[in-house]
Amino acid sequence: MQEVIPEKTTQGSLSDSVSQWITFELDRETYAIHVLQMQEVLRYSDVIPVPGAPDNVLGILNLRGNIVTVMDIRRCLGLPSTGHHHSAVLDPRARILIVETNAEKNQQKSIALVVDSVSEMIHLHASDIDVLSMSKEHSHLVQGVLKRNGKVIILINMDHLVVRIAPVI
Repeated sequence: MQEVIPEKTTQGSLSDSVSQWITFELDRETYAIHVLQMQEVLRYSDVIPVPGAPDNVLGILNLRGNIVTVMDIRRCLGLPSTGHHHSAVLDPRARILIVETNAEKNQQKSIALVVDSVSEMIHLHASDIDVLSMSKEHSHLVQGVLKRNGKVIILINMDHLVVRIAPVI
C-alpha cells in the first residue's frame, strides 16, 4: 500500500521551508532578524561614544575582550532616532542585539544593535512571507513582511544592512 502525502497542510506546503526569527520592537513596530544571524541578546549597558563617528554609530562595546560597533538601527531603517539612546537606560526592556553577518567578502562581522525590547522567537514558513514594493533606498533592507496575531512583522535582511553601513564600521 502506497502512502499518500497531502500537498498542503495547515502549516503550508510540505516543500515550504521553515525558518526561525527573533522579533524585536522599535518605535512600537515589530521587526525580526533571522535566528542564524543572532549571536546573543544583552541587557542594555553603557555604550562608549566614539568622537567623530557617523550619525548611525552610537559607539562601541567591549564584549568579552572583543570591540563591537554599536549601530543606531533606527537611523539605518529611516526611523526617527532617540538620540544616543539615553532613553534606553531608563527603559529596563531595552536590549542590545549582537548580530553576526557574512556580508563582507565572506568575512564574519559582529555588530551590536540597540532595540526597545526583544519579543519572541517565531517559526515562519516561506509561504507566509510577503515581498513588498518599496523605495529602492530601503527595499534591500527588508526581506519581507508578514501578518501574525494582528501585527505586521518586518523581516530585516541583516547582510544587506551591514553592506549599506560597512564603510563606517
